[in-house]
Amino acid sequence: MSVVIPAASDRASLAQVVALSVQDPAALEVVVVDDTAAGDLPAPRDARVVRGPCIGPAGARQVGAEAARGDVILLLDDDVVPEAGLVSGHRRHHARAEGIVVVGATPFTVPAGRGEDDVASRIHAQEYEERARRYRAGPEDPLPHLWGGNVSLRRADALRVGIASDAFTDHYHEDRDFGLRLHAAGLRGVYDPALVAHHHYQRTLRQWLADARARGAAEAALHDLHRPALGDVPDPGYVRDLRAPARALVALAERPRSGPPTRRALTLLVRHGGRLGLQSAQLAAARVLRRVELRRGARTAAGRRAT
Repeated sequence: MSVVIPAASDRASLAQVVALSVQDPAALEVVVVDDTAAGDLPAPRDARVVRGPCIGPAGARQVGAEAARGDVILLLDDDVVPEAGLVSGHRRHHARAEGIVVVGATPFTVPAGRGEDDVASRIHAQEYEERARRYRAGPEDPLPHLWGGNVSLRRADALRVGIASDAFTDHYHEDRDFGLRLHAAGLRGVYDPALVAHHHYQRTLRQWLADARARGAAEAALHDLHRPALGDVPDPGYVRDLRAPARALVALAERPRSGPPTRRALTLLVRHGGRLGLQSAQLAAARVLRRVELRRGARTAAGRRAT
């Protein structure tokens, strides 16, 4: 089995991901895709490094799959640290069946702090656990809602379907696009919660909110492309599930006059709420700010489609 790891920056976790993968006897090789802009990623020990196309994670994984020598590939992210035996566990599934995509668990490593840059990990950890709960409950196939980072499949299937797609070029939700295309091609998803790789997700508040804008745009593009399977975006305004006070805050944060002071107040609460023992309010404020940015991204995407 070939382990393929795209790397767009020199993350501290990359060397650990490589080292733990190499130690597994089922790993034929570890292929690291250098997707940095300058192509200057320090070569991790015991890994084969190939140059990436710098067009996003899907393109990097595509290059890695093409370069891989194994009949099965395990796609790991560079911040997803595997537990012992992960590669062997994936390999056992593929030894028993063909036409499957094995999805392992990627629980988030929740930081001990309560600062502004810890909220993203905390919120995503909760969201991932909800998705994992649905996987575990079954019989839902994980492919239409694929959460990537710890996924294996036969190399021939990956190349036949294509990890990267010219029809979907957004850098977010690229795993869901791939999963939907795998599902449409007749492959079957298998979720194994015993195959664990810990997600060391880190974003500053500023980065996380910028990501939310991109995600809002990408979700609209995903539903446009896969409309027969997904239909319209279920909540294009990103407020239907909010309680009345939160919806009111989103509206205030978007108005020309009330918006700037509302966003400043929410940002202050995110920055200092944890230190003041107001963790619940801190996370609630962060979620409101995120909804504002998701809505902004969705509106931008709608504007592009209209022109």
